[in-house]
Amino acid sequence: MSYLDSSEGTHEQVDKSARICELALRLGYRDVKTRMLLGQWARNLAGLERRLLDELDRQIAKTPNSPTRNGDHTCQIATPGQEPFTVEGFPI
Repeated sequence: MSYLDSSEGTHEQVDKSARICELALRLGYRDVKTRMLLGQWARNLAGLERRLLDELDRQIAKTPNSPTRNGDHTCQIATPGQEPFTVEGFPI
């Protein structure tokens, strides 16, 4: 199940796709959603990467810090159920 395989893809596109897949994983997206986004944004992978980075930044900014036993602060990961992208008003 590799949606990075492409006989026409360049190394740069494959690298961008890999980064996008990592961001989507960190955001809690399902594989099917990631593949759909890659297909929809195939002509603008850099734009998709920026959008996912922005979404990750927003989730991290919203997440409260909680002190650990040592007094250090850690950032909690946002819930995977959040799906910020929509198509014609419906979440994907």
